[in-house]
Amino acid sequence: MLGQDANWDILGYHYYNGYAFIHHRLGQDIAPALMQSYLNPFFDVINYLLISIQKPKVTGFLLGAFSGITCFFLYQIAIILFASTSFYQRTAYALFSLIIGTTGAANISLLGTTTNDSKMSLLVMAALYLLLKSILEIERKQLLYTMLSALVIGLAVGFKLPAACYAVGLFAGLLFSRKWNKRHIFLCVVFGTFVLSGFLLANGYWMVFLYKNFQNPLYPYYNNIFHSSFAPYISFNILPIHSTLHSFYQFLLLPFYLAVSRNTQTSEAVLQDMRLAVVFFILMIFILKLCVDKYLLKKPFDFDASNRCWFLVFTYFLVSYGVWLITFSVYRYALPLELVSGLLIVFMVKTILKPEWRQEAFLTALFFILMGTTCYPDWGRIKFGKFYFEMSVPSLPPNTIVMMTTHPLAYVIPFFPADTRFIGMPFVDFEEDRAVLDRRQSDSHGRLLLDVMSEIMHSSKQVPVYTLAFQQSDDGDKKALKVLAHFGLVQDKSRCVLFKTNMKDTLKLCPMKHIQSYPI
Repeated sequence: MLGQDANWDILGYHYYNGYAFIHHRLGQDIAPALMQSYLNPFFDVINYLLISIQKPKVTGFLLGAFSGITCFFLYQIAIILFASTSFYQRTAYALFSLIIGTTGAANISLLGTTTNDSKMSLLVMAALYLLLKSILEIERKQLLYTMLSALVIGLAVGFKLPAACYAVGLFAGLLFSRKWNKRHIFLCVVFGTFVLSGFLLANGYWMVFLYKNFQNPLYPYYNNIFHSSFAPYISFNILPIHSTLHSFYQFLLLPFYLAVSRNTQTSEAVLQDMRLAVVFFILMIFILKLCVDKYLLKKPFDFDASNRCWFLVFTYFLVSYGVWLITFSVYRYALPLELVSGLLIVFMVKTILKPEWRQEAFLTALFFILMGTTCYPDWGRIKFGKFYFEMSVPSLPPNTIVMMTTHPLAYVIPFFPADTRFIGMPFVDFEEDRAVLDRRQSDSHGRLLLDVMSEIMHSSKQVPVYTLAFQQSDDGDKKALKVLAHFGLVQDKSRCVLFKTNMKDTLKLCPMKHIQSYPI
């Protein structure tokens, strides 16, 4: 019903990266999908194979299945957490947890998409499930489940770096789930070791490749630490999400901003969701009740296996949220938090409200309020067609170099001849002044493109050069054309060719001709 995924990321890199890895184009093309050309391609290989082999509706179904399997793990986690209740209560609480947690702004909007957040969340929820199983087991099985949980979350981090938030949260949950003794400390050390092992298993080969080619094993991210000359000195975020959060109070009250207004503070697309705000609001009441029970009513807190599991989940949620807030603050990366929110809400309502009919009435009313106030971000979708991507690209001479002067366009690359080389122009924000184009600047983060341009200038009279952009020029296209003109290449506008794609894009392919260039 939602339609075929056509979000910015699949047009930019979630299709191209898988294609590039399988067809060994990593040394042939230069950043055609901007900096994201160099992310770990494992999840995108899955996207590429599903799109290439299956019909669009089948592809959408299979991509949606990642969310479905995640729901299965969420339900199983709920069954573990509510194990001390009756069968009827356990089933009701699990279903309430499921429908509240899985109908949020992130989960519904990402169903059947290629953004890989659903794939990451599947691994995170599986790791949480296995860690909870370890709490309930003893001796050998406990060690086995702990190792499996750590390995799975390590794989998640290796495949998609934002999962590191949840690795920290799971470790904190395990660390404080029991009284410290030699065996528990041993389990924590084992957990940390297997997280690292899973990460290296998933990302080790890719880090070696990146370091060998760009002197940064996490290229282009955290280049403020590694100082590769091929990229700007950025940390993780390419999108300036944090710039919209101007004060400590906006960070502190972020869930409530998301609850009361439709905004783009944590998202490229407009969204509104109350789930995180409801968790923190009820949490304040819940903590107050625990304090009253302990200090006024003298009711001791029983730290049995069930409560240890809940303590782990609460610790995991709060620590993961804190790490997410100070590192990424991108809402779709918080999908595992959104999924768990239903569990926390149901448990706290169950603890605070008595009898059961009041709990069910409150949770039912809350569900309808959440559904009525949630604004789901629109990442971009189209109607399902016969093929996922449909276009008829113009013919090109052999061994052509195509300068991509705008983005996102990398999804068209697989439809061109295999010997065509694509160069992404806007992947570094060049200034228009001559100083930035001066190759003598050893710290210029444009070195990668400058090296490529030098190579092109030595061979461009023998090799045809084209530009690829949208029909309507944007600022990136204009700036890129000025850079090309600096090297003596301008468009032959009389020979430009237009072609359309089913992604509602009209693209312009133009041959380049030589003029006298500025001295470099």
